[in-house]
Amino acid sequence: KLKGFWKSINISSGGIFIMGNSSDTIAAISTPVGVGGISSVRISGSDAFDVAKKVFIPSCGRFPEGNGWRTLFGIATFEDGEIIDEVIATFMPSPKSYTREDVVELSCHGGFVTVNQLLDAVLTAGARMAEPGEFTKRAYLNGRIDLFEAESVLELINAKTERAKKDAIDGLSGKSASALHSMKEKILHILVEIDASIDFPASEDDDMPDVSASEILPEIEDVVENLNNLISKASEGVILHNGVKVAITGRPNVGKSSLLNSILGMDRSIVSDISGTTRDTVEEAANIRGIPLRLIDTAGINDSCDPVEKIGVQRAISSVEKADLVLVVLDMSSTHNSDEFDYLKDVDPKRCIVVLNKSDLPHFVPQDVVTEIFSGEMPAGVIETSAVSGEGIEKLKDEIEKLAVKLASFVGEQSSSFSSRRLNCMKRTRHSLIEARSAAISGTPIDLISIDIRDALDAIGEITGETAREDVINQIFSQFCIGK
Repeated sequence: KLKGFWKSINISSGGIFIMGNSSDTIAAISTPVGVGGISSVRISGSDAFDVAKKVFIPSCGRFPEGNGWRTLFGIATFEDGEIIDEVIATFMPSPKSYTREDVVELSCHGGFVTVNQLLDAVLTAGARMAEPGEFTKRAYLNGRIDLFEAESVLELINAKTERAKKDAIDGLSGKSASALHSMKEKILHILVEIDASIDFPASEDDDMPDVSASEILPEIEDVVENLNNLISKASEGVILHNGVKVAITGRPNVGKSSLLNSILGMDRSIVSDISGTTRDTVEEAANIRGIPLRLIDTAGINDSCDPVEKIGVQRAISSVEKADLVLVVLDMSSTHNSDEFDYLKDVDPKRCIVVLNKSDLPHFVPQDVVTEIFSGEMPAGVIETSAVSGEGIEKLKDEIEKLAVKLASFVGEQSSSFSSRRLNCMKRTRHSLIEARSAAISGTPIDLISIDIRDALDAIGEITGETAREDVINQIFSQFCIGK
């Protein structure tokens, strides 16, 4: 009874993206253009070997035979026989290549002129210029990788920290996707059971009883629980690849610029005792505990009459509103009042860390002010620091890391990155399953519950590509560089 359902469910669950394969042969420079030791031109397609043979002359006088990889030394020439450069040609027959097509890589000496001449010769020989990400797209269309792994390729290329790079490697190796595939199979199994029960209702002499809502409920709850764990990990992945915008705010001369310099370990912002030294935002990238940050030093918030300083204050407030995480800096050596923090009234205290700076000077801890800043609510953290001595800076970094991971889901919803796309698909899957669970508990007919189950299967299939729309797939690969 169940034999034919796997195919029918895949077709009816929103439509499989029909994977095709372009018949033409493509080529592009696959290394950064510029001065360097080596530059490479990659060729892929059914005519890749023929195209390469029109450009490359092996020094051994013959081309490789058989299905194995071959690497040959020789020269590359234009159509008229003029020598371009000495090159190394690597022949990779289908399907044992990156794209699962015949692939040839021609490696010449690095340099803008040489590699572009080599590419021109290859295009003249019959290849066409590859589109952005087309090599990886062909690897996906030919079944070598799924969409999850394809996105991990770009995340690996764009990784800003070692932690982000490791996360991308896990995705590319299939390690991160294994739990996802397991859950997809469980969802599909639930749908198979429901559809079999609907299309083949049990009779009195049938050994296979109808499936009831109560029977599939434990299976749904199991998948929801596993999804919760996966969403938590995916949220952290969004942070690792997207980074976090951190605004440093406070009144003039509380040590914002000194704090930025201490976190960076370098003099990036000008530090002065003169009020209003920082009149515009100063941005700098940083790596804290493997999480990429964009630190924004803002102008001091005050009621200045200086028109230029007023513009700086407006930009500072705007940066605070747009930031993922806010460092509210207080000077421990002076008094404060809650009125100076009115601009923070609409800022969620759960994404703020109060930094009590200048702890190296005679001071008092303004705890009353800390609680008044957010109308009695406590911020996510309160850290004492001295930007001069470095005291508390490591603790502040720890607090930033902890809060960044905690805010991962919030940051992911504001982003359009690949990690965020996967995270949103997981959340849609969970939402559909929770709807199915509620329907099962309330006694909804099994055929209606199957609608939510099917929606869950569609959403999780978008991550690996089975149910992803063609425009989504094209948009993903359009963000790759040409040559990858």
